[in-house]
Amino acid sequence: EDLINYAPKVPLAAGTLSGIVALAKLTKAIAIGELIQAYERVPITVTTSLTPSFVDRATALNYVLGLLNQAQSEISATPPSADFNSNILGIGFNLQNTIGAMLARYSLINGDYDNALLAANSVNLTSTSSMFYTSTTARNPIYLITILQVYYRPVRSWRLNAESGDGRLAYWVTAGTQ
Repeated sequence: EDLINYAPKVPLAAGTLSGIVALAKLTKAIAIGELIQAYERVPITVTTSLTPSFVDRATALNYVLGLLNQAQSEISATPPSADFNSNILGIGFNLQNTIGAMLARYSLINGDYDNALLAANSVNLTSTSSMFYTSTTARNPIYLITILQVYYRPVRSWRLNAESGDGRLAYWVTAGTQ
């Protein structure tokens, strides 16, 4: 959210800025897209409020598609710079292909088969995007922020409202936190 809002205010080369903003929009779209597959209502704006605004899946899905289309337009209008590709973008990660693949995925979920096919056909099938965390200097960021640093975790009241047999409860809640 901060990158989307504030990167344009920083004096950066146009290709570096377009890559950063497109990557931020892609990341936000993927995060919200994952949430709508598990929850019927989700927040789409970042807030520090304890009572954020939630939207339904259809609204969130349209927002995700909007972010992905904006990301694609961003790098189509101004291709990412060599600086962005070599110093910011992760090794082995194809930004254009990943945006296309996510557009295909969420267009398909939305029932928009024409745009899903168009986006799928834009993906270079000989190229892959991957993220490997094979050393102590390149740790998996999800593991880092959820398990080691515990920035993200369920709200304490969640455990009291979980349905019987919900496997997430045993994974996220330990005897010391109950």
